[in-house]
Amino acid sequence: MHLRWSNTECELCGKPLTEIRRSMIEGSVLAVCDRCASSGEDIVTVRAKKRPVDTVSIIDDSLFLESGFGKEVKALREAKALSQEELALKISERASIIKRIEHGFEPEEATVRKLEKFFGKRFHDAGPSRMPQKTGKKLPPLTLGDVAEMRKRA
Repeated sequence: MHLRWSNTECELCGKPLTEIRRSMIEGSVLAVCDRCASSGEDIVTVRAKKRPVDTVSIIDDSLFLESGFGKEVKALREAKALSQEELALKISERASIIKRIEHGFEPEEATVRKLEKFFGKRFHDAGPSRMPQKTGKKLPPLTLGDVAEMRKRA
């Protein structure tokens, strides 16, 4: 059986994978890490291949996140001696979202507003224009949890 997958991150938790395990979890076949694979029935295991990804992000007309947003969130969190889980609880978000933000993920506007309110700091700058911009770095792919959250909000 010859299998190919383009992502190299767990579809449940977003953790980078060195080995892709395909597991049947609640009726769906997913590429998962070892920890998440224990939630289902193992189907097949394959070595993950890293592929370069060209990413494009759309910048809002009026606002965009300042560069180093994730690093700044991490520094502010650590200055308050909070874990990712504790910060997530305080702003009513998932710890995995905080982790992804600190690794360069650009969150939804509502999450940015919660962080601004909690830290008492503005993370937005005036933006240039609504033009696609190559970011030059790969953003983490969406996990199933992210997709479910988007559907819930729609």
